[in-house]
Amino acid sequence: MSTLIFFVDVQGNNVRTQGTTRDGNMTLHEAGLSHTDLSNKEEIIEYFTERNPDKNVTVFFETEPTQTYDIFFDDAENSNNKGFAISLEDARSYIESYNGTDESYFADYRGGTVSIFCNETRKTVYSERVKAIKKDILDAMKTLIKDGESLTTETFTGQNPEAFAEFAQVNGFEIDEVVDVWKENEDELTLFAETH
Repeated sequence: MSTLIFFVDVQGNNVRTQGTTRDGNMTLHEAGLSHTDLSNKEEIIEYFTERNPDKNVTVFFETEPTQTYDIFFDDAENSNNKGFAISLEDARSYIESYNGTDESYFADYRGGTVSIFCNETRKTVYSERVKAIKKDILDAMKTLIKDGESLTTETFTGQNPEAFAEFAQVNGFEIDEVVDVWKENEDELTLFAETH
């Protein structure tokens, strides 16, 4: 038995179908629902089930318009976007996964902002600073070690905040970015210091 899916948009007064010979959008009148009380979900489910006895019928009720989101990158001079039409959850996941890497525009907009923009409302719903690429911070730390500078746990855990702040400032990093990279790579940096 095949499956037939109906998406009933209660606010927009239309129905989308999937699994029919006529997939796509139709008005409530075309779907035969113009006489039905849309607040009575059981009646709508019964209506579609009775008219399609040879199919597994599933009905989803969409009470809010579907919104899609894009990712924008901005700094003082430029702006770019990905051209996405994805869910808010996927947009947040994209930023979480790639901010601090050289993926896409993240490398070009370091220090700028990355934002989630609603395609339908044309409003920014979330933004954060584009982080430095973690590899760049790690390389700067290793360069400091190679140059014979003292790079210790105390420097990067706040025991010597002046040296910590100076390292971040001289290299154009944010202090919190440096702390994160140090914590993630402390063992590697300690071993590197011992061998150089």
